Amino acid sequence: MQYRKKIKHFRRIVIKVGTSLLTEKGNIRKGFLKELVHQIKWLRDRGIEVVLVTSGAIGLGLNELGLKKRPGKLPVEQAAASIGQSLLMEMYHNLFRKAGISVGQVLLTQDDFRNRQRYLNAANTLYTLLDLKVIPIINENDAVAVDELHYGNKFGDNDILAALLTNLLRAELLIILTDVEGLYKNADKGEVIQEVTKITPEIERVALGTKKDTSRGGMSSKVTAARLVTEGSSAMVIASGLRKKVLLKVVEGENIGTLFIPSSKKISKSIIDDFMNNKK
Repeated sequence: MQYRKKIKHFRRIVIKVGTSLLTEKGNIRKGFLKELVHQIKWLRDRGIEVVLVTSGAIGLGLNELGLKKRPGKLPVEQAAASIGQSLLMEMYHNLFRKAGISVGQVLLTQDDFRNRQRYLNAANTLYTLLDLKVIPIINENDAVAVDELHYGNKFGDNDILAALLTNLLRAELLIILTDVEGLYKNADKGEVIQEVTKITPEIERVALGTKKDTSRGGMSSKVTAARLVTEGSSAMVIASGLRKKVLLKVVEGENIGTLFIPSSKKISKSIIDDFMNNKK
């Protein structure tokens, strides 16, 4: 548990928030969103740079269209993403403005990581936003990205996007907020694995997928994200966004959620390339 003491000294953090936290029956959880912004302001006031990766656009869009679950038709989901993204950013903009913080929207696809020039352009934009004290709010560009099962230029889940951004920005920590307490060793008994020093086949076996109608990924994608992050010499924490002041507690080094400790061997570019190529 000694590694958690280092977290309070980190100065750049990526935070990923899932659909299950942001929305309920297609509607934004305004109370959660206000508390999230309040906590991020607290981090900023401590001199920590924050990058926010947000889901929720498709869920909001589906609700606006009167659909209760994903229709399974790509054009409809892309239309829902287009509708929901504007609604989502309007809410973020208004709340952060009240907190005295400027935000900037950045929408990305896997092609932005595969193509070297686009990769550098994305990095330059994000670093400039941070230099200007603006919080980048990032989502996958679902309105134009195509079905990963057929074409392979979707991340499949914002967990992977957040992991790749953590490496790109050389952030020291990725915090993935979800609706469970962490990676469960035994979900029936509520036993959370507190610390992972190496992602083994056993760790991969206990990671389960999700069956939620408006979500993708699940714990398996979070473990994949952890592999990318830790092999990039950064740490990652999976924690419950429903826990009061969760971000503050993670940054203070409290023993909550599941901590993935960085590998002693730094990631090579070929590892990222192999991962991206295998997604094709």
